[in-house]
Parts: sequence; C-alpha cells; structure tokens
Amino acid sequence: MLILRNMKLLIKIITGSPSYIYTVIIGLAICWLTLAPKPLPECEIDLFPGADKIVHAIMFGAFGAAIYVDTVRMFRSINRVGCAISAICVSAVCGGIIELLQSGMQLGRSAETADFVADCAGAVAGSLLAWIFFVPDNDRLKCAKSTGTTDLRRVSEMYHEAFPPEEQRPWNDILDKIKSNNPIFSLNVIYFNGNPVGLITFWNFNSFVYIEHFAVDSAFRGKNIGSRVLKKFCRQTKRPVVLEVEPSTCGEIAKRRIEFYNRIGFHSFPDFKYIQPPYDTGLPPVELMLMSTSDNIDLQNVTHRLHSDVYGKN
Repeated sequence: MLILRNMKLLIKIITGSPSYIYTVIIGLAICWLTLAPKPLPECEIDLFPGADKIVHAIMFGAFGAAIYVDTVRMFRSINRVGCAISAICVSAVCGGIIELLQSGMQLGRSAETADFVADCAGAVAGSLLAWIFFVPDNDRLKCAKSTGTTDLRRVSEMYHEAFPPEEQRPWNDILDKIKSNNPIFSLNVIYFNGNPVGLITFWNFNSFVYIEHFAVDSAFRGKNIGSRVLKKFCRQTKRPVVLEVEPSTCGEIAKRRIEFYNRIGFHSFPDFKYIQPPYDTGLPPVELMLMSTSDNIDLQNVTHRLHSDVYGKN
C-alpha cells in the first residue's frame, strides 16, 4: 500500500512539472558525461568489465523514458504505443550521434559498436518501462456507454444525490430510453481507473447538443475529472453544446458552477428568461439559465426543442 501511494505521489509530481523538463535535464547530463573532456573527478574504484556499457544503457534508458513521459504529458491524446516507439528511436539515434561525436572531437574516446548497442538496449528498456508504469490521468479517465447493471446502479445513486427532485428525470424513464436505443438520447458513464465516478446524459439535435445531466461522484471532486470530461466532450462535438444551470441569484454554489462552465468555454445568457418545465405532475417548473459553447446560438429554437422533445411539452 505504501509503495502504491508513493507511486501515485511520484506520478502527480511528474505530471505537474514543466513541459519537457526531464528530457532537457537528462539530455544535458548525457552531453556533459559523454562529451566533456573530464566530466567527473578521478576515481580509483575498480569497475568490473562491461560496467561502462551498463552506464550507457542506464543513461539512454533514462533519456528514452524522459522523452516518453514528457511527450505524453504535453500531448494528452497521443497514441502511447506510438509515443514509446518514437522515444526508443530518438534515444537510440542520439546514442549513435554521441558515439560519432566522441570519435570526431578527439577526446581520447572512440566510437564503439558495443556502446551503441548498449545505448539502444537502454532506450528500449527505459521507454517500455515508462510506457508500462506512467499511465496519465487521461488514460485512466474514460467516458463511455454502459448497460452493466452494477455500473448503472452506482450511477443511479450519484444521480439522485447530485440533483434535487424537481431537476430529475425519472430514472426508469432514463433506463427505458437506453433499452429502446433512443436515437437522440444517450447516457455515458464516467470511469476513473475502471470505476464509475460520474455520468453525463445528453440529446443530439441537428443544430446543437443538449447536456441534460452532468455529475461527478462527490468523493472524486477536486481531481479535475469533471472539467477534463466536459472539455473533451465539447471538443468531440461538432455542434454547439447547451446546458441549463441555476442562475447566480440562487446563491454562492450557483455562482461557482457558472464560473466553472465559463472557464471551460460556455457563455452565459442571464437576460434570456428560461423556465424548465416539470418532469412529472406534482413537480414545479424551475427558473434556470441557459449556457452554450456558442455565443450566438438561437435561444428561442433551443427552448422550443427542449420543451417539445426533452420535456414533452407542446
């Protein structure tokens, strides 16, 4: 358990470091150790035969791992297998260039095939180890459809915890829409490390996409899960995205929620009067505010589509 916690802490530190910092540091260290005339003080320790080859493998293994980690951190949607292969190639090529420079700079060193082989072996080992152990959050975070009974039961609990009764579509209605493969309605489950931690229900209309419900388990808030999922959802959607929120007059929580959506790229329309019709008889209508990723969306059309198709009010 201690090792696992330390590993998570290490990944958190690495993920939060400046872009390509590890590649630059290790690359400069390699250049100093291999190209400087006397990079280290004299040492009387007798090393075993082949020790220098192990040092070469370690250096270029660390270089390959750094290239992989830094590239994955910079480009979150990159193919990790392709990135590992690229890191191996770049590290190995740099090893070959170092060998040629050592030979041409007349430092008393010569280019050795064995050194280059050790560089390549280290590049392969280091890059593969980084590929195995450094799994960024965006790979642990998924948003996909699910019909698993256990997952949906957990999602149902989150749903009823996150929304007041007047803002809840009856859960059986949601399940019916899933089972009937409703052509414009979808429920996606948010997974983190394979566990359901949130949900997003949405409607696909011709001119926009409407997010009806979006929630993250309270135990997982503060990890940027919601913002990352929503940003990716908006990027992948080719149309404007629309959602409803409580107006800022409802209190501090409503203000913070609006600010959250603003940071992601949603525009507020506080001057447009919008009423959410009741989901069921006996429930009151709710005054809400529309937000959208487009600042010139036709709000009257949006209201008409939501009232007629989502709430079934003509």
